[in-house]
Amino acid sequence: MKRLWMWNVIGLLSLLGCDDKDGLDSDQTDTDSTVVLPYAEAGVDIYVALGESIELSTGNSTGTTLEWNLGDGTVLAGKEGDSIDHTYTEVGRMRVVLTATGSNGSKDSDTLNVVVHHPLTEVASVSSHPMAITQNAIWTVLPESNAFHRLSIDDSEPLEHIEVCETPSAVAEHDGLLAIACSGDARIALISETDPTPLYIDLANGSSPSAILHDNTVADQWWFVDAANGRLGNFLWDGTATPESSDIAWQTIGRDLKGLSQHADGTLLLPEFRSKDTGLIHTWSPQSSLVSSIALEVDTYGDSDNTTGGIPNLLEQVYPSPDGLRLYTPYSHANILRGMFLSEEELTHETSLRGILGHVDWTEQTETADSRKHFDEKGRASAVAFSEFGDVLYVLHPGVAQISVVDRFSHQILNSVSDLGIHPTDIQRRDDTLYVYSWLTREIIALSISDPMRPAFVWQRAFIDEEPLNETLLWGKQLFHDANDTRMTKTGYIACAHCHPAGDHDGQTWDFTDRGEGLRNTTSLLGRGAMVMGPYHWSGNFDEAQDFESDIRLHFGGAGYLAEADWNTVQDPLGESKADLSPDLDALAAYLYSLTESKPAPTSLNATELFQVQATFNTQGCQDCHGGDYWTDSSLDTMLRHDVGTLTEASGSRLGQTLDGLDTPTLLGLWSSTPYLHDGSAETIEDAIRAHTGYENLDENTMTHLVSLLESL
Repeated sequence: MKRLWMWNVIGLLSLLGCDDKDGLDSDQTDTDSTVVLPYAEAGVDIYVALGESIELSTGNSTGTTLEWNLGDGTVLAGKEGDSIDHTYTEVGRMRVVLTATGSNGSKDSDTLNVVVHHPLTEVASVSSHPMAITQNAIWTVLPESNAFHRLSIDDSEPLEHIEVCETPSAVAEHDGLLAIACSGDARIALISETDPTPLYIDLANGSSPSAILHDNTVADQWWFVDAANGRLGNFLWDGTATPESSDIAWQTIGRDLKGLSQHADGTLLLPEFRSKDTGLIHTWSPQSSLVSSIALEVDTYGDSDNTTGGIPNLLEQVYPSPDGLRLYTPYSHANILRGMFLSEEELTHETSLRGILGHVDWTEQTETADSRKHFDEKGRASAVAFSEFGDVLYVLHPGVAQISVVDRFSHQILNSVSDLGIHPTDIQRRDDTLYVYSWLTREIIALSISDPMRPAFVWQRAFIDEEPLNETLLWGKQLFHDANDTRMTKTGYIACAHCHPAGDHDGQTWDFTDRGEGLRNTTSLLGRGAMVMGPYHWSGNFDEAQDFESDIRLHFGGAGYLAEADWNTVQDPLGESKADLSPDLDALAAYLYSLTESKPAPTSLNATELFQVQATFNTQGCQDCHGGDYWTDSSLDTMLRHDVGTLTEASGSRLGQTLDGLDTPTLLGLWSSTPYLHDGSAETIEDAIRAHTGYENLDENTMTHLVSLLESL
């Protein structure tokens, strides 16, 4: 197939920066060599699919000789007013140069870029998102408002607010129909764009839908993820009869799911959000019904000025490329290999976390650590969008509220876009516009990409008209997520949310030996509320949320929120209170204190079962440490710690002193907090129980009772 690139307009003035249009030196007068390429305006690339023939015309260019350098090593002679045919044999951004030579040896030249890309898939890949873009509107879910919001693209209509369900997390659209994953109340909400009255599919208690999309290969079919139970569900809906829960077909996939995508060939892609030994992307084919996994290996190459090692973590989503040949995976490298105990290297704010763009070869279904793109001064990458032909990638960094514009062929950063609010969570392209969902400033930002390498601001508008959080809580939540604030971190690598996404945990064990601690498994902040579960951390070394000023100053590289005079007085985390000394620090504490609910367990016990397993729990003496409403004996009054036999030489110290025991963790939400124990050494709840002195040889019936109870909390 031949692609002809000829226009009647004259443009593309010299991209080489030639000041003289005829290419002559200022003291020359011969003008019989000129290059005038008959292509689109300067700066706009020409696109051709691999295997297609492209016809390039010399147009009105003149000279004794004309010569094409086609950017792939091919050099061809041209003639005035003539054209050449060429078929590229490899993809890439080809810099094509036409040079005209005059009778006296004078030269003039001009350039254009030909982007050679793999053929695009006939059916587009799709991914789950928290916003859906239709022809006239942008629909967004906002978890805090329990609502669905409509923003007209041309701003001709008022904002629309639809109460839909508890904690909506994702929305998908197809032909005017919208489906919403409601993670907080085990529902799928269904809405028509013309009639926004919600209809519901009620799921079993304990379900937690986190992602949803419309099938790109089967009409009327929708897919969603039940994150709590690690499974994939699908139903048929054409906008008429509402499906029943019994109509849903289920497929078990794996643990800790969050995102969902569909490759152009119909394969479903489900990344594990938090990684264990490796990062994992699960795949499931509706045709074969086979579940398989793609492993993202740990990077053991070590650290440099612009790279860090570590495990791929916090995989929110997978993005198939427009040609279907790659899966792009934005994530964070958690540098759990570094620390004074593990590597005899200090874990610094610059080496702890790094935003990464990985890519999987879809044919081979492999990804290697040496192929990853590392981003300096950005602790996370979380979302990706593509230009029309996939030659430019737009990588979103939520902590610093930036987009990196990345070349698909070289993976070099071509440009960047800043000032995208606070913690943007989604980015999508529609035609020549990028839309950015800025979560914590409640805005949609539109960027023109008519020139794909140079996104340009178009508009920025709020998608809600009433903030669901009070001013202090919103303020604290913004601070918690903001790695742009130099008071939080020096260079953009760390925000509280980078290790505590949505207040939860990152699933990793860190070497904090240089902090005077040791190997420490990240704990969830959910359910702690206003210190009702006692002090923070495994060693119980913080007695108020404002004590995180210490971590911010000493380990994040941040300037801190306290005035220096106050900091010098209240540095001791168990000494004089830091409350009421900084409105910012108090707002951050208020947000942490608002996290009163743990993640509800997906399994439950009936009254008889609960009585039996609770009796076993008490008989074994577990309630001595894990009793009460919060399943812990920890409190600010007693500051109890226990040595239950799990301390090792890697456990470090506490506040510069010998570690005499550990603060008792709550058992609430235990089902979702793997790995277990302070050093992350237990992969399962049973492993954690048997690690306690005196519990190594429990019989299987007793262990079954204990595990079933703990998994239900």
